[in-house]
Amino acid sequence: MVECNGLLREVFVNLLNNAIVHTKGEVHVRVEAKRVDDRAIVSVENDGEGIDDALKARLFHRRVRGSSLAPGQGLGLFLIRTLVEDHGGNVWVEDRVAGDSSQGVRFVVSLPLVGPQGGRGRDALPMGCGQTSS
Repeated sequence: MVECNGLLREVFVNLLNNAIVHTKGEVHVRVEAKRVDDRAIVSVENDGEGIDDALKARLFHRRVRGSSLAPGQGLGLFLIRTLVEDHGGNVWVEDRVAGDSSQGVRFVVSLPLVGPQGGRGRDALPMGCGQTSS
């Protein structure tokens, strides 16, 4: 389980939306969730055009857009980073195929587990709960 509030759901909605909207032609999106030690790791990837390495380092900054043709204000990934970090997590972007930015992109969210396995409390809420924790 991951400690969350209703806003955490928006992280994954935004990542899924981006994977679809920023892919030309037929869209193939893959979502994977797994546990690694005391972390929940969720990845969202597509097989679109990918993201240049030079842009990856600043993609989560405010008002940075992946393309001048892409819709939006350049706030979505900035907000994703902010929400994930507020939950004690990390988010990053990598090539879907290591070393080949032309074959798609993978966004990875790492969040700390809570409860008996994660040790942050026994009243943890399940990830995506849509409830507010206090």
